[in-house]
Amino acid sequence: MPEYTTLHHIRLSEHHQPTEVVRHYFGHQEVPPPAVLRIVTYPHAPGCYLLALDMCGNEVTGSYHDTVDDAMTQAASAFQVGHAEWDEALWEMPTSTISTRHGQMAYLSIGHGRPFVLLHGNTMTAASQEKLARRFIDEYRVVCVDLLGHGRSARPLHLFSRDYFRLQGEAVADLLTGLFANEQVIVFGMSAGGVAALNAACHCQDRIAALVIDSSFSYIGVETLIAHREGMEYLSPSWEHYLRNQHGHDWWPQLKTGLLDTIGQLAETMDSVTPCLAAIRAPTLIFQGGQDPFSHESQGREMAMTIPNAKLIYDPEAGHILSWRDPGRFRNTVREFLHEQLVLWS
Repeated sequence: MPEYTTLHHIRLSEHHQPTEVVRHYFGHQEVPPPAVLRIVTYPHAPGCYLLALDMCGNEVTGSYHDTVDDAMTQAASAFQVGHAEWDEALWEMPTSTISTRHGQMAYLSIGHGRPFVLLHGNTMTAASQEKLARRFIDEYRVVCVDLLGHGRSARPLHLFSRDYFRLQGEAVADLLTGLFANEQVIVFGMSAGGVAALNAACHCQDRIAALVIDSSFSYIGVETLIAHREGMEYLSPSWEHYLRNQHGHDWWPQLKTGLLDTIGQLAETMDSVTPCLAAIRAPTLIFQGGQDPFSHESQGREMAMTIPNAKLIYDPEAGHILSWRDPGRFRNTVREFLHEQLVLWS
């Protein structure tokens, strides 16, 4: 149980868009928008705190305020939350697991309809993606997955090696085959999750109806290594606390070290981490930002040229992960793409 008393709470909906008045970063990468806001008090402490939480109730960030009204004013400024909107019922998501050749993978499921699998980037979790998932639940059943070594998924002994992305792709392929034996699935992956999605396509082409790839890469360049190092080095205390809770206090330091070692090994050779791009048959939508510190824009262009049925969406001003930069535009672009493909599927 939390050590605070909740005074007010609200689950953020589609019209609660971040205003960019307040922005939080994990290194160069912006922290995903929260799913829930709570105004709380702590025993023997003055004032109150505005807490931002993910879909599982884990604290992402928090700020102190002298009064409840001040906290609500901050929420209105940052997320367009009206004072009268507070005190909606909270909702928590249960976690499920499925066996893969590399151990159990945990996932969260929300909505109904055609399956839409969402794969997070390195250090993130399924629980951190609810705001993104909710943009598609009116049409799709969104399944948010914890990658290997993340959240509640398995931690294979040899995960942190040059085989890291191969293992992730194989595990995702097993998950897709196990959960959707008789269905074709839309798979969306951001950053490292995009690499996992592309590699999964090597093993289960018939299970994938379409791919959506955001800010991914086909090899580890120097810029990717530097961005990972800086991201780990300049974690804010609140975000570090959140990630420790997501991954486990004992495992989080090992995850950080393991990822940096893996990225360092792959940067030495710059070998492809997505070896079967030319064989992918699924229609693929690729998002690439011109200011992405993790992936040079040439990587997105090369990926779009190599995959036979790929389309590139390029934003020269965007950084890493376009789906968080302009949520409404991203959703509309993806939906238009998927609706076009639906005509071909039918």
